Amino acid sequence: MSEVVASAGSFSDRSPADVLGDLARAGASGALHYDGDRRGVVHLHGGAFYCGASARGVDVDVVLAERGEVGRGQWEDAVRRAGGRPRVGEELVRAGTTTRSVLEVVLYGQLMRALLELLPLRAGGWHFVPDEHHPVGPVVTFPADAVLAEARTHLLSIETVLRVVPSVHLRVRPVTRLPGGQRDVRLSREEWELLVALGPGRTVAEAAADLGRSEYAVSRVLVALVDHGLVVMGDDNQ
Repeated sequence: MSEVVASAGSFSDRSPADVLGDLARAGASGALHYDGDRRGVVHLHGGAFYCGASARGVDVDVVLAERGEVGRGQWEDAVRRAGGRPRVGEELVRAGTTTRSVLEVVLYGQLMRALLELLPLRAGGWHFVPDEHHPVGPVVTFPADAVLAEARTHLLSIETVLRVVPSVHLRVRPVTRLPGGQRDVRLSREEWELLVALGPGRTVAEAAADLGRSEYAVSRVLVALVDHGLVVMGDDNQ
């Protein structure tokens, strides 16, 4: 690291964003472990992010296998070729098993999930281990400032959704008449499909299951319908 930064601390003293910013500005390479309501790790190389992992999530090799990109045996072969060095990603690309662009998408998703857990923490602690790397290695890296900015935008969106849809077990029903004397309304395909799925009144969780979408994705669509007065949020279904 080009600057001296603390190696451990508490989020009550310094926010996660500040800790990550310090490490990025110092050009740090290693692993930031966080422990609070959520646990996980964010990996850096030369002050840039390249991977993240939540204790509640799955690791990179599992995600790649689920996407049909890298089989379990192919990952293990790459681990052997890497010989204990953090370059499994490079080995996968070199062997033609997958591409750098595929790894970029998967690693960015893993990183963002970890950051969305980490950034809101105001209690718990952290410690940084220099030169500790994920086996995949920095096959692609992401600039810290840009990634943190996008994570903050996602968090604001999540907060907006939670204000409107505090529980996926709330029952939602379409209104029987358009509000405010409206004669017609324009809906997106997703909004129309959600209205149909809600029928006379169902929970967000039930509608999401029927549509084959995540509860968060359905909740985001629901926010616009609530804002336009097209649905009414009811009581908790539990």
